[in-house]
Amino acid sequence: MKITDTYAKVFTQGCKLLKSISFFEIEGTVSDSFLKHLGTNCHLLESFNCANNGSSVNNVGDDAMKMFASGCPLLRTFRFPWHTINMQGMRSLVEYCPLIITLEVGACLITDECLEEIGKLHNTLVDLDLSWSADITDEGIASLFQNAFHLLEECCDLLTDASCTSIANACPKLKSVYLTGDEEDISLLGLICLLDKCKGLINLEASLPMPSVIENELKRRKNGVGKE
Repeated sequence: MKITDTYAKVFTQGCKLLKSISFFEIEGTVSDSFLKHLGTNCHLLESFNCANNGSSVNNVGDDAMKMFASGCPLLRTFRFPWHTINMQGMRSLVEYCPLIITLEVGACLITDECLEEIGKLHNTLVDLDLSWSADITDEGIASLFQNAFHLLEECCDLLTDASCTSIANACPKLKSVYLTGDEEDISLLGLICLLDKCKGLINLEASLPMPSVIENELKRRKNGVGKE
C-alpha cells in the first residue's frame, strides 16, 4: 500500500482514539506529513509499527519527529526501520516519549550522537534493535550503555568484543542478543563475557560461526540448567 498525504489526514482525523498502528511492506516510506498528522490527532497512541519494503530510506525531518513525539507522549513501542532519524529527531523522541520500552530503528543511519540520546531511556527500554547501523562505533556503544539498562532483555547489533563488554556490564537481565559483527571483530572472549555477566542469556545469534562451548552453554540454559 502507499500512504498519501490525503490518506494520512483522513485516517488520523477519523481515528483519534487509536492506541496502536501497524503498517507492513508499505510502498515507499512514511512521509513527514503523516507523522505530523499522527502527532496532531492521535494523542493516545501507544504503539507505532511501520516498516517499508526496504527499497528506499526516507530522511525524517526534525519538525515532523518533534510534532509526532510531542503529540504521542504515551508511546511505548516505536518500530520504524528504514527511515533515517538524526540526532535532533532522536532527542525529540526520547524527550517527549519517556515510556518507550521497544525501540526498533534498524537501517535508520543511526549515529553515535543518536546513541547518546537513546541512552537516556535506560530506565524503560526492554527491546532495542540497532541492526544495519553502519555508522555507530564501539565508542558510541560505550556511551549508550554508560548507565545500567536493568530492564533490557533483547538487543540487536553489537560490533566487537568491546561492545560485548559494554552491554554485558550494563544489561544484567539480557535474554537475547543478535550480533552482526564479523568473525575477526567478535572473539570467543567477547561471547564468554556476555554469558558470564548476563546469567539469563539464552538466545545468542550471530553472523559468525558459534563456538561449540557457547552453543552447549546456551542449550544448558534453555533446558533450565546453569541458570542462577
